[in-house]
Order: sequence, then structure tokens, then C-alpha cells
Amino acid sequence: MKRADRQAAAPLTASDLRRVRRARRRQLGSDNPGAAVPVGAHAAPAQVDMKLVGQPCEVLRDEDREALSSSRLPERPAPRRSSRRGERQRAAAAAPSRPNEELPALLLDQGGRARRRDDLHGGRLIRSGAVDGLIDERRLSLAKALELLGRIREEAEVRGLVLSACVVDPGGNEIASQRMDGAVLGALRLAAGKAYTAVLWSMRSGDLMESTQPGGADWGFNTTDARIVVYAGGLPLYADGQLVGGVGASGGTAEQDEECVAAAVGALGLG
Repeated sequence: MKRADRQAAAPLTASDLRRVRRARRRQLGSDNPGAAVPVGAHAAPAQVDMKLVGQPCEVLRDEDREALSSSRLPERPAPRRSSRRGERQRAAAAAPSRPNEELPALLLDQGGRARRRDDLHGGRLIRSGAVDGLIDERRLSLAKALELLGRIREEAEVRGLVLSACVVDPGGNEIASQRMDGAVLGALRLAAGKAYTAVLWSMRSGDLMESTQPGGADWGFNTTDARIVVYAGGLPLYADGQLVGGVGASGGTAEQDEECVAAAVGALGLG
């Protein structure tokens, strides 16, 4: 057993202090209640009543302060051990922040951890780099597709026609389409088919009209794909010699449709 534990007594209260003072005064032969009595020698180190600790210093007498200073105050409970997660959070908060320009390739994952990244595509983290065997592809933007449709509408209005038109990308997927006021409902589907056929075979859709007739070299070809339309009015679109899409129109005769499309394509330099 430690020495401090052997000397420890019951908690020292205000009543105990008063008894110690009276006993000491009797030993010194003084009956003056206000006389200063050194009680530090008689007060063994003990736990002090917290009522005394909370009192202002001016309320306590010198002997009280001496007793308090010579006593062992209750130890504070040991702080709870923080979790590793809390330690990591405090360490991250205390770490100096790095400017954004110093972190050009850092991305936080769902766990809040920073990891390297080179590119983000479709919400998935991927690494970019030199990969052999890939081909760069060009295609029309939505703005350019809408501009082309606007040109076709202008050409149709000049000729007094009401057309539907469609623009597709190099894979035959629709980028934009339009149906002028009063255009027949079936025209839009034919316009999309003409654009798809033109980009599918990199040729005018009308060039297949004769060869797909019975007895022709391509007879039955139009039955191999429900989207193929062999009427005139569909043209492939090129930029610097590279296929970038297709366009088709319908609503007039096949020749009128192609005239409007060809004029619009030539005006934008996509032929």
C-alpha cells in the first residue's frame, strides 16, 4: 500500500476544520475564535470537500487555504480513449490545407479518402494514358445539328414545302430532329430512316433506290434492317474527309427532299 494511501483520511469538511481549530486553540491556550491557528500540521493529506473548493478565495481563512493546499484533491477521471476514426478526423482537421492548384489529380472517393485520378467519365474513375489501337472519332455537336436543321427549314420555306428532318451521329443515333408546322406525321420517321441509311453506308440514300428493285443487284437489301429507307433525301455528312454524321428530310417528293438537304449541307460545308 502506498504511503499517500495510508495517510489518506475521510474527506475533510468545514465541520472538521472547525474542530481542528478548536483543539489547536486549546493546546495553545487561546480562546479567541478569530485567532489564526495553523492546522496544516494536524490535517493529514485527505480528500477535501468540494464545497470548500468551490468557495471564493476571500471567504476562506489562511488555515483553510493551507489545509486545502496540503490535501489531495480528487483526481479527474481519465479521458475516454478516442476511436481511431476520431483520431483520423482530428488529424485531418489539424493538417494544413493544400491549395487546389497543388491537387490537380486528387479525387475523394465515397469513403472520404483522397486517391489519384487522371480522368472521370460517366461517374466512374478511370486512368487515362497512351493506349495503342484506338481511333479518334469526330461527330456533330448539338449546336451544329440544330443549325443544319434551321438551314433545311429555310430551304423548304423558300420552295413552299413543309418538311420533317433529322440529323444523326456516325453511329446512326439521332442528335436532333424537327417537324415543320403542318408536316405529315409519317414524314419524320422516313427522314430519320434516310439519315440512318446515308450514314450506315456512307452514301446517298437515293442511290439505293434502283438497285434494290426486283431483279436489281441489291434486291431485298432494304428488308435486312427495318430502319433502312432507300428513298432520296438522305445524305452523309463529312468534315475534312471524315464521316461525322448523316441527315435526312421527308415531306415533299424524293427529289425535293434531297434538294433542300443538299443546299443546307453545302451552305455549312459538310458535303
